[in-house]
Amino acid sequence: MEILDLIKEQVSLKQTENAIFIEDEPISYKELWEESEILANKLSYYPEKVMIGIAIHHPLQFIKWYIAALMNKQIPCVVDANLTNEKLNELAHIYSIQVFVNDANDITYMKHSKLNNVPDDILHIGFTSGTTGTPKAYMRNHDSWIKSFEYNEQLMNAYSQIIVAPGPHAHSLSLYALIFALSSGRGFIGQRNFNAQSLEKVMNNINQPKALFIVPTILYSLINYKVNLNNVNSIFSSGAKLSPNIFQTFKNQYPYVDIIEFFGSSEASFISYNINGDAPCGSVGKL
Repeated sequence: MEILDLIKEQVSLKQTENAIFIEDEPISYKELWEESEILANKLSYYPEKVMIGIAIHHPLQFIKWYIAALMNKQIPCVVDANLTNEKLNELAHIYSIQVFVNDANDITYMKHSKLNNVPDDILHIGFTSGTTGTPKAYMRNHDSWIKSFEYNEQLMNAYSQIIVAPGPHAHSLSLYALIFALSSGRGFIGQRNFNAQSLEKVMNNINQPKALFIVPTILYSLINYKVNLNNVNSIFSSGAKLSPNIFQTFKNQYPYVDIIEFFGSSEASFISYNINGDAPCGSVGKL
């Protein structure tokens, strides 16, 4: 089973239901699939297994190109659109990325030799943030994320119909949450740039149970702005260790919300979790 098969199944079941909400821009499952097919046609000039570097700021436009690449059995490369042209060219050279797509939907072909020994079951290639140098690539496969989705389902407090992840999709956690939502037939709420007040407004306009996937800095912002989380059942925190102080402050303010630290959504898949601080302080939780 591949991720695209799961999404296609949900498209056939959901059709007119909203798949993604980015600020005031909802799109249905049917529209998302059809618009991705148009982009897939534009990529059809390039062979299977070619790497498609997607450097796009808007998460909705990004996911259309991501799905389009999967439709053609090409390899999406999730590139931070904020990187300089110099860094993009460096990544293209190091990792043999032959095709790039940008915010203007321009497709650029770069003549590089194809990277050898790419696994058959690859889902996409992601990159580290590059804060200490050139971003480093890592590969994800279909089975590891599908298995991770199953564990996320088990840990949720009740069934959440909406997945919320307002962080940047290029940093993997939000991409993971988005693919989880589409693969399981849920709606997804994201943002181009994180803003606590506008996120609260969008969430309150959609009166369905929700689960959030966020990093500790965003969790801290939700606390500071006293964001209404009445329809939120679970919060998955990843990307960095949650400090005991932030955890306790959050639980005092939102005692009814399960908070689950989980580790490994980016480079290593779902490794461990700590639900409501049950594991010892400083621990990464249970395997």
